[in-house]
Amino acid sequence: MHPKRALILKFGAIGDAIMAIPSVRALHEQGFEIHWVCGEAVRPLLECYSWIHLIPVDDRAIIHGRHPWQRIRSILSLWRRIAGAYDLCA
Repeated sequence: MHPKRALILKFGAIGDAIMAIPSVRALHEQGFEIHWVCGEAVRPLLECYSWIHLIPVDDRAIIHGRHPWQRIRSILSLWRRIAGAYDLCA
């Protein structure tokens, strides 16, 4: 039986990521394997937690892409990496 897997998706603000870590840790303690989609702003912080598996993305391209097709392509690329692989998404 594989461990339960949780996907955390939080872009941008480092303060929000800091505030989310205790809740995510509680999921980890309940037996979830934690995977976190993150941008460059929070990546160095999250790398400090060995129990978090990072999925780095270009969050600026997803949120502020110059053209709609650029945002769509970035979102589809992420979707291909994460689709259907998680028991819980937050």
